[in-house]
Amino acid sequence: IYICSTIKKMNLKLSIANIHGSVKKVIELTKLMGYFPISNSVEEALLMVKE
Repeated sequence: IYICSTIKKMNLKLSIANIHGSVKKVIELTKLMGYFPISNSVEEALLMVKE
């Protein structure tokens, strides 16, 4: 959450790409998906941060 707030303060964007298994499950269970947008591929993540 600290990373997310710091990125927003700096007017930057972050997207996590291509996560699977236990990492994805932890992010879903802790409801951090709202803080860290998740993309299925690096290309999709790049498009997200360019918007």
